[in-house]
Amino acid sequence: MDAAQKLINNLVILSKILEYLSLEEQVKCLEISKSFRHAITTVLWKKHYRELNLYKTPYISIINKKSQDSGEDLVTLQEIQEFKTSLKYDKCNVFLRSLAPHVHKLSVFSEYFIFRHNMGVAFRNIQKFINLRQLNFTQMVVTSDHMELIAAKCRRLRRLEFIECISETWNPLLPGYNLDIATLGQLRYLSDLTLQCQLMENPPTLECNIVHELLSKLRLKRLVMRNLNIVDFGSDTVQHIMHGGCVEVLHVGNISLEFWPHFKHHLKEFHNLSDLFINVVDCNTLLSSPDLELLANHCPKLLKLTLENCDLEVADFGLY
Repeated sequence: MDAAQKLINNLVILSKILEYLSLEEQVKCLEISKSFRHAITTVLWKKHYRELNLYKTPYISIINKKSQDSGEDLVTLQEIQEFKTSLKYDKCNVFLRSLAPHVHKLSVFSEYFIFRHNMGVAFRNIQKFINLRQLNFTQMVVTSDHMELIAAKCRRLRRLEFIECISETWNPLLPGYNLDIATLGQLRYLSDLTLQCQLMENPPTLECNIVHELLSKLRLKRLVMRNLNIVDFGSDTVQHIMHGGCVEVLHVGNISLEFWPHFKHHLKEFHNLSDLFINVVDCNTLLSSPDLELLANHCPKLLKLTLENCDLEVADFGLY
């Protein structure tokens, strides 16, 4: 075996050399030989792209190595310039097909959404990411077919985030309406769910029984819902939340005045709660000393309490 052949068969050295190529050039090198493909996909890409940020447009995709927390403001193309690599549609598909099994954390953003609100972008390759632990969709079109693929193929998924996503009918993505809770329930390891609607003057509404269904059918440790109003249309029955004891972080959105009494009743079931965010629609919603006493008695592990828009009637917070 000559020196060149030894070099090609040494995946560590070969991957070090190939690392100096651009991502587009690496994609082209996949066709050279099995050694090149193996060095690129299982050594090089597996090392650098276990966490993958993908910025989608209808024409190109932008690969970003820099981690982006969905809790921060959305990153624009200019802000990620030094970290980005652009790939055309066909090259990106080759890249994703080869890389997908090695990715544990995937974030997909629609850059086009920022410029053209009448055009959406969907992600068609999710079924290849069979080892995902975390998935974030931001400003993407999410269809029922997509969710069924996620449930069927991404069986290890633990964290799922939908940030300002819409359905195929161009409506905000909402559980119980265009986001099937039974499909979410097929993800047996799912423990962290975030649903954030686009901020608007009249937020979308979600019936309180949907929140109850989410917390009863899914074993969630963390549920965060932002920019939507939770309403109660006069139900006289307060049902037990089956998995309330699993919840550690809870933010159910903007609580309506009608739902407030039922919400307070349910707080008794969250005995492992450590982080609670209460935001009410009506600023006349009263949070009084008995409410804090309820939290003190039934949520002994509570470390963080955030209150927004409430009418406080508490003489001394030090008592709790």
